[in-house]
Amino acid sequence: MTIPFALYVIIFADDLVMVVLGPKWTEAAPILRLLAPIIFVFGIINPLGWLLYSIGLQGRSLRIAIVIAPIVITAYVIGLPYGPRGVALAYSVAMTLWMVPHLVWCTHNTIVSLQDLLRSMFRPCAASIIAAAGTFGLVYYFGQPSSALVRLIAGGGVMMPGYLFLLLFVFGQITFYRKLVGELKGGPSEIPDWPLVADAESVRQ
Repeated sequence: MTIPFALYVIIFADDLVMVVLGPKWTEAAPILRLLAPIIFVFGIINPLGWLLYSIGLQGRSLRIAIVIAPIVITAYVIGLPYGPRGVALAYSVAMTLWMVPHLVWCTHNTIVSLQDLLRSMFRPCAASIIAAAGTFGLVYYFGQPSSALVRLIAGGGVMMPGYLFLLLFVFGQITFYRKLVGELKGGPSEIPDWPLVADAESVRQ
C-alpha cells in the first residue's frame, strides 16, 4: 500500500496540505511532494530489519544504521544552502540511491534474495504507476473540482480501485492473497508459488 500512497501524495500534495493544514501552509506542499518518495523507500527497506532480527543478524542491522546516519547528514548539509526544498530533495535522492545497496546488504546470505524482493515489487509498482497515470489523466482531462477535499476524494476513488483491480486481477495477485489469508487463518501451509514460506519454515524447524 505504500507504493500507491506515495504516488497519491505526489499527485495531490497541494490538496492534502490544504485540507489537513489549511491555506496558510500551502508553501509546505512542494516539500511534501519532494519527500513522498521516502514513503516508498521506507516501505521497502524497513521490513528487512524484521528479517535481520529474526535470523540473529542484529549486528548487521546496527552496521547498516551506522552507514545510513552519515548518508542522511551529508544529504542535509548538501541541501541546506537551497532551503527546505533543497533539504527535502537531497534527502529523497540520497535515500532512493541508497535503497539498492541496502537491499543487497540486508539480503546477503539470507533466505531472501535480491531477486525475490525485486520480483515481489514488480507487480505492485507497475499497478501503482498505471493507476496513478490514469488518475492524473482523468482528473486533469475532465477538469479539477474547485474543492481540494473533492479532488482528494475523487482522486482516491479512482486511483485505489484502479490499483487494486490491476494488482489483483490484471497482474494475477488475487491467488497470492487468497493463499496468504488462508495461511493467516491456519489453513493449508503449502504455497507453491511462494517458496520463501517453505524456506522460512525450514529455518524455524
